[in-house]
Amino acid sequence: MPRRLPACRNVAEYRPIVRRGSPFLAGASALALLMLPSAAYARPLNGGSGGGSVSAPNIASDAATQAMARAATAARQTQDSLARAALAVQEMQAVQASARAAAAAAQSTVPNGLGAGGLLPNVPAGWNGANAPTQSVDGNGQTQVNIRQQAQQAILNWQSFNVGARTTLTFDQGGNA
Repeated sequence: MPRRLPACRNVAEYRPIVRRGSPFLAGASALALLMLPSAAYARPLNGGSGGGSVSAPNIASDAATQAMARAATAARQTQDSLARAALAVQEMQAVQASARAAAAAAQSTVPNGLGAGGLLPNVPAGWNGANAPTQSVDGNGQTQVNIRQQAQQAILNWQSFNVGARTTLTFDQGGNA
C-alpha cells in the first residue's frame, strides 16, 4: 500500500519528504534503464538505423546549405523580375520617342497663326462677346494670336482650330466686366 503524505501548508514542508525518497527514485530510474530494450536508447537524429549517425553540426550545416539555395533562387527570381521591368521601361521609352517623332512630323504640316488649316474663325456662324482674333509675329519668329473677350459669356465658332508648332494662342478675359 502506498504511503500517504501528510497534509502540508506550503512547499517548504515537502522538501524533507522528497529528500527521504530520493534513493528510491534513483534506484527505480536505474532499474527502468536496465530493463529497456537497446532500441529505446539514443538513435540518430536523421531517423536512420544507426550505421551513419548524423551530428547536430552536420544537420545545422545541411539546413544552412538549403537556406542558401532558397535565398539564391529568390535572388535569381528577383533579378529576372528586375530585368523584365527594365526591358518594359526601355520598350515604353521607345514607344514614347516614336510618338514624339510622329507628333513632331504631324505638327510641321499645321500652319502657324490664322489661316486655312490652322486657326480659322467662322465669324458668320457666330462670334459674340469677343473681339476678332489679332495676329503678330515676335522677334523669335513665334506667331502670337490673341482673342479679347468683351462680355461675361462669349460664343466663338471656328472652321478649323489647329494650333501650329510655332503659334501661341491667348484668350484674354480681362475685358470681361
